[in-house]
Amino acid sequence: MAKVIIGHRPELTAEIARKVFESHFHDKYDIYKTKMPGYDFVVKKSAWRGVSVKLNQKRGQTYFLFRVIPSVMAPFTLFLVLVGVWAGLGLQALDRVVGGAGAFIGFLLWVALGSWLLSLAFSRPSRKIENDVKALIENVEDFKQPATAQVGAIDTETERK
Repeated sequence: MAKVIIGHRPELTAEIARKVFESHFHDKYDIYKTKMPGYDFVVKKSAWRGVSVKLNQKRGQTYFLFRVIPSVMAPFTLFLVLVGVWAGLGLQALDRVVGGAGAFIGFLLWVALGSWLLSLAFSRPSRKIENDVKALIENVEDFKQPATAQVGAIDTETERK
């Protein structure tokens, strides 16, 4: 999960942020509200790759949290493939060699290893989307703190010293 602090922008809402993302990424990515708990919207390239984004306002700070999201289809597809491969290799033969508990543990390890490898394969291309999201947040004028607010913040901090 990545975090980018943009200063203090209490007037900025998740809806405004989503519209800014849409205006900059409309021809490159799909941006839509999400029902995932803890996130406001999703930036997606395809059904397999995307980044979830959350705008937070806490303790005088405005910041974005975002992370690569896994596709629901990827683990399900992997599970079906691994079960098929496992069955094809002969679960019964393994059961005779190591016993029922050993075959079950081996199956769980097989699925865990395959899921991990698949997550690497599908999350790596999503890093490009994550980098694009980070660059947009850091560089777009709509998210930068107004110059007058920055000057005021600097003056206030100088006065405290």
